[in-house]
Amino acid sequence: MRHPASFAAPAFALLLAGCACGLDAPAPAPVAYACDDGTTFTADFDPLAHRVTVERPGAAPMVMAQTVSGSGIRYRNGEHVFHAKGRGAFWVTGGTRLVGCREAASG
Repeated sequence: MRHPASFAAPAFALLLAGCACGLDAPAPAPVAYACDDGTTFTADFDPLAHRVTVERPGAAPMVMAQTVSGSGIRYRNGEHVFHAKGRGAFWVTGGTRLVGCREAASG
């Protein structure tokens, strides 16, 4: 019977090889959203830093930190919350929720 430590080096090498492959992967492109009330915004996700940068017309870009979500993915910066699940999303600011937001069709 082989000692369990003899498996550690090959397993570690495979883990490193798998991780190295992902380092060259391009960052995801920003996702554009359109809401039923006419609001639009883009979300530029940074999964390694656990944050998103949200850009809305006429407003400064806002960096939001990822927080716990029961479903989907959720980011927060003070009173601002961005929550996405699948192709749908909503934005909360000052207690006002913009409902019916969806990924905009890419051109």
